[in-house]
Amino acid sequence: MFGFGGGDANKNNDEKKPKTNTPVANGGGGGGGGAGYSFDPSGLERAAAAAKELDKSRNAKEAFGLAKGMEKTKQLEVQAKHKEYEAQTKAYELQYVREKAEQDRKTLQQKQEQEKQMADYKDGLDRKRIKDKLEAEVFMRDKERQRDEQRAQKLEQLRRETLEYEANLRMKTELKRVEAETAGRIRQEQENQSIHLERARL
Repeated sequence: MFGFGGGDANKNNDEKKPKTNTPVANGGGGGGGGAGYSFDPSGLERAAAAAKELDKSRNAKEAFGLAKGMEKTKQLEVQAKHKEYEAQTKAYELQYVREKAEQDRKTLQQKQEQEKQMADYKDGLDRKRIKDKLEAEVFMRDKERQRDEQRAQKLEQLRRETLEYEANLRMKTELKRVEAETAGRIRQEQENQSIHLERARL
C-alpha cells in the first residue's frame, strides 16, 4: 500500500542474485602482453540500492503526506461536526430561553389577569356591600321618618280629640250651669209668686 515494501522486495531479489565477475581484459601485442585489471560491480549495486532507497523514501514521504492530509481532513471534519454540534446546542439553548421567556411572560400575564379579576371581584363585592349598607340606612331612615310621622299624626289626632272633648265638656258644663241657673230662677219666681198669692189672700 502506497508503495511500501516495494523497495525491500527488490533489494532482497538483488541480494539473492549471484555476483558475476567481468572477465579481465588482456592487453594486445606490444611487448608480449601488459598487466590485466578486474571490474567490481558492487559500486553499481550500491548506487542502485541507494536509488531504490531514495524512491522508497519518496514513496514514504508521499504516503505520509497523504496520511497526514487525510488525518487533517478527518480532524477538520471532527472540528466541523463539533462546531455544528455547538451551534445546534446554542440554537437549542436560545430556543429554550425564548420559549421559557415566552412561557414566563404568559404565566405572568395570566397571573396579572387573575389578580385583576380577583381585585375587580373584590371591588365589586365592596361596592355592593357599601351600596346595600347605604340602601339599608336609607330604608331605616324612611321607616323611622314614617314612624315619626305616624306618631305625630297620632299625637295631633289625640290633641284634636282632647280639645274637642274639652270643648264638649265645657259646653255641657255651661249648659248645665245655664239650666241650673234657669231652673233656680224659675223656682225662685214660682216661690215668689206663691208668696205674693198668699199675701194677696190675706
